[in-house]
Amino acid sequence: DILITSYENILLVHNLVNKSTTQINFYKKITTLSFLSDDYSICLGDSAGKIHILSDVTDKNYVISTKHWHSHRVNCVLSEENGHNLYTAGQEGVVVIWDLNSNIKNFLPRLNGNIVSLKISKDRKYFMCYMSTNTIKIVSLSEMKIVNEISSIPDNTDISRCTLFTSKQQYLTFLNKESGLLQFYNIGQNTFPFYLNILNKNYSSKTENEQLNFKQLTNVAFSSNKNNKEESYMLTSEEINYNETTRTTYLKFWKVTQDNIELLCSAENSHLNERIFSIEGNNYVNTFITCSESYFKVWEMNKESKYTCIFMSRYKNTKVRGATISKNKTIYALFDKYLIQYESKKIKRVYLLPIEGDKLKLLKDDTLLCIYSKKDIVLFDISSWSISWRESSSILKVIENTNTLDVLIQKTENVVYLVKYSLDTYKEIEDEGMIIEKKNLKYIDVYKKYLVIVNTKNDIYIAGREGVKKEEIDDKDIEL
Repeated sequence: DILITSYENILLVHNLVNKSTTQINFYKKITTLSFLSDDYSICLGDSAGKIHILSDVTDKNYVISTKHWHSHRVNCVLSEENGHNLYTAGQEGVVVIWDLNSNIKNFLPRLNGNIVSLKISKDRKYFMCYMSTNTIKIVSLSEMKIVNEISSIPDNTDISRCTLFTSKQQYLTFLNKESGLLQFYNIGQNTFPFYLNILNKNYSSKTENEQLNFKQLTNVAFSSNKNNKEESYMLTSEEINYNETTRTTYLKFWKVTQDNIELLCSAENSHLNERIFSIEGNNYVNTFITCSESYFKVWEMNKESKYTCIFMSRYKNTKVRGATISKNKTIYALFDKYLIQYESKKIKRVYLLPIEGDKLKLLKDDTLLCIYSKKDIVLFDISSWSISWRESSSILKVIENTNTLDVLIQKTENVVYLVKYSLDTYKEIEDEGMIIEKKNLKYIDVYKKYLVIVNTKNDIYIAGREGVKKEEIDDKDIEL
């Protein structure tokens, strides 16, 4: 409900609820800005190398604190999810780690280049430092040293859209919106074996670019081949934006093998003038689902090995939240609070949910639907077409095991509950649950039968039935 924008030395805080805007002026040009954590604190960097931290900007009595180390402009600011650590970088080639609780700062020096942007991996183990020299330096957070370096990345590559794709080998795929390249990086061999020029875009001058509208590569998804494990299928989406309300979308379907990528077919303007925000592959029936704001489409391979749209649907004036398909080709779609079941391409049942979910997934051999957001989880029994269970809390993560649903719930800043629910009775399994109380909790996830916990000092803890024990972990023995 809060949007922050900046222009030159002016910071604008837009309250989307009461439709008001607060203007805050600074002495120097604002070069980067970000929310500090889940609250309404803001961190920004300026052209003089200073870091400004604003407390809750929804409060008229907000406080501004300033920190200064960088001698040049600040290119990027990044905060931990818990808001304790702040990472800043710029032209000096140094990442500064600010401990906002103790005001102590640490440094990751000698990165040899202008740091354009920072990204922390999902498992909170690594930095990705994107350099102006078109290289990505991967830094271990626990050891604070460079463990890998990826070079020869094309200009304007969006590393925030980096995707992990696994066939026989593991690849990172990098989307380059402007050039239309999808580049594959082989993790094991530390090489770029090939790239895919999806848009086939030719060079043009800046003057020509101002006159012409070019495609942008926006999404990528994969689907396994159930009949041939050596093959997979890939769907990419592209769009041309003429203005804020007018665009053309394109879909391209590809066959991916170990050594080759082949274009099977394409579809132009498949969602008319709407932006495709989600594409999803299915490993059971070789299908893809594409979602735009008001409707979704299901794509299936025909006998000629071409993908065609076999079904599309919209519902009243609602927005699509997501869609999925079961092994027997029953489709489930979420339109705002409406859950809809389709059979034989017709609406069979509709249910008005008490929540607006962000995601839905099929569980327990397609007999349950899990619908969840950051605040709510609903288990929906498909056979009885009713809600079997609901939990409202601060949801961190939902994990499906064989017979249980594991839910990580954040109760306070330093206390996390791991609650296990039976998928048969929908009741909490008391002897399986646990309470994790750790100060400076930074990251928590589930690995097999254990909880993996990392604090802000990068100490790693393994939690099992017997409690929490600090362990030394070898990367060869455990992967997060």
